[in-house]
Amino acid sequence: MSTATKNLGAERGIISCLVKYPEDFFLIDDAISTSDFFNEANALTFGLLRNIIVEQSIKTIDKMLLISEANKLGLKDYFRATNNYENLDNYFNSSIRRENVREFALRIKECSIRRDLAQKLDASKHIIENGSGKGLVDDLAEAESTIFNYVQTINSNNEI
Repeated sequence: MSTATKNLGAERGIISCLVKYPEDFFLIDDAISTSDFFNEANALTFGLLRNIIVEQSIKTIDKMLLISEANKLGLKDYFRATNNYENLDNYFNSSIRRENVREFALRIKECSIRRDLAQKLDASKHIIENGSGKGLVDDLAEAESTIFNYVQTINSNNEI
């Protein structure tokens, strides 16, 4: 997968910032969600952080709190996904410029949109290559509407 559709550095940057500055979650929560993350460990950790910060209003985050929250929520794959929790050490030990958190979020969202759009294009390609039996004009209309509907959705949600 190309670098235009994933930005692991931005994902790690967001999480590194949030474990140190949980209050910064509210600077980015309108821009990204767990589903925007490409990397499984980063997505799981972001979801845990969201739960800890928003639902529990906890202001100080440490490694044991993340592990405890993962266990409480029954995330059995968290140990594997985080490379035996090694990734957690990286989140806490990295130096991060706090002022970049919003830019990181926008980069992650852009990559997510690119992945989604690529999937829609693949679906349109499938329609054109295989046909529906209704004729070329109908196939073109269906393939085209897949893309237009997606673009309309992200425009109406102010995602771009």
